[in-house]
Amino acid sequence: METILYPSQYHILWRSSWCSLIGGSYAIYTQHYGHAVACYVVLITSLHYWQYPTPSSWSRFLDTTCVRIALAYHFLTAYSMSNAIPYYIIVSMGLVSFQLGLELYKRDYWWASVYAHMMVHVLGNISNIVLYSSEPAAAALSPLITDKI
Repeated sequence: METILYPSQYHILWRSSWCSLIGGSYAIYTQHYGHAVACYVVLITSLHYWQYPTPSSWSRFLDTTCVRIALAYHFLTAYSMSNAIPYYIIVSMGLVSFQLGLELYKRDYWWASVYAHMMVHVLGNISNIVLYSSEPAAAALSPLITDKI
């Protein structure tokens, strides 16, 4: 089956997927265990997908599904954290990079799309580290929301 990019391009994204190891490790260090699980699941599925990325494959579906679930979990838990606003700003920049990457890919600017998607990995994990550096807000609802058990 044919890949969506050339090997030199998808190897860059495979390498940048390792950013989730830093985010997940920092989540453990700061005792955000639910977030750590989300980071490590994304790490595993992304490494598997970017090893040989093919369109419409089960590994692409699994990776994008896990990323969406992890993003939703982070969005929900960030609401009650003291660094919610900086987190939402940085993660929004990552989402813009994702959309930019899609548009560049559709227009056959593959290298530019690779760099835009690499920024998704970088900005997503920077936003996670910002989030994990914060404390739960005073009105935190439950251990599920604060991620502190």
